[in-house]
Amino acid sequence: GLAGLIPHARRYIYGAMCGDSPLGIPSIYSPALTGVGMLLGLPEPHDGLLGLDSCILTQPDARWESVPEAKWYRGRLNHADTSCRNGNWFNVQLGVHDQQPLSWISAHHALQIDEP
Repeated sequence: GLAGLIPHARRYIYGAMCGDSPLGIPSIYSPALTGVGMLLGLPEPHDGLLGLDSCILTQPDARWESVPEAKWYRGRLNHADTSCRNGNWFNVQLGVHDQQPLSWISAHHALQIDEP
């Protein structure tokens, strides 16, 4: 089945962004994804559509960090946020770095091209 493909796919994954909050960056998607997560009975933490464990499955042994410079980025983001639909949250000046999906994309765009 599909589980057998995971080891093969991991060879081509050099970083990932995972969300762990259905509220995420405050937007029109926040209440909807909170409701969807509740209806689906997703285990905490989740991004409103996927449990965090599903996302982290890409590289479970990686060092997941809450700063966008990290290759393995875990943030207080919902599923819409990880598509960069809501931009970066403005509170980075206050030391909040776990809601910066655009910064993660920007920091790792060249990395995706340069990796073997």
